[in-house]
Amino acid sequence: MKKTISISLIFLFLLILPIALAKEPHALYGKVNDGVGTANGATVTVYPEGNPSDFVTDIVGETGNYGAAYYWKVNFYNLQSEVIDGSNVVIVVDDGYWAPVTMVFQVDLSKGNEYVGEMTILPSFTLHFYSGWNLIGLPLRPYNADNSEEFGDLLNTNEQGVYCDTIARLNAITQTMEDDIIDANPQDTPFTLAGGEGYFVHCDGNFDFTYSGTFWE
Repeated sequence: MKKTISISLIFLFLLILPIALAKEPHALYGKVNDGVGTANGATVTVYPEGNPSDFVTDIVGETGNYGAAYYWKVNFYNLQSEVIDGSNVVIVVDDGYWAPVTMVFQVDLSKGNEYVGEMTILPSFTLHFYSGWNLIGLPLRPYNADNSEEFGDLLNTNEQGVYCDTIARLNAITQTMEDDIIDANPQDTPFTLAGGEGYFVHCDGNFDFTYSGTFWE
């Protein structure tokens, strides 16, 4: 009888031990805004880098897992594949209107709940360029590009590999043309971008370029 009880206790212990040693499910949470206020209702998708078919999702705001405005939360427990400590996950925020925002985040599994930081969904606009000279306007103030040189560098990140070499404008005060040669050596003087102005851009091919920014004040 005692032998039977001992064996039963050992068996029960072996069943309970893995559960006791198991770590708490790893969770990621973060904050999202739209440049003006909350981005409540936006969808957050998280997946291991290189494996977008294995993903978890949440909704930003009170109806989501975090239960508060601005915030979202997902749990790795709901993924099919194992997330390795120090590996990267991709976080995509999409409000169904503006261009989705993406972040690559390196996980630290020693933390139970890990804050990824704040992401901002910005308005976006698509510009259409053709080989040769183009006349464009900027309905949005480009994010992280305040002058002609920075905007030229931004344009030259296009996925089609098209190169734009010059941005020019008419100076309304002096009534003279000003041009900025992108990546000039030595560097020429760039001009500050402004809403309501027109810009001449010279490119060596056709491409569409979507950029994000804020509305001009």
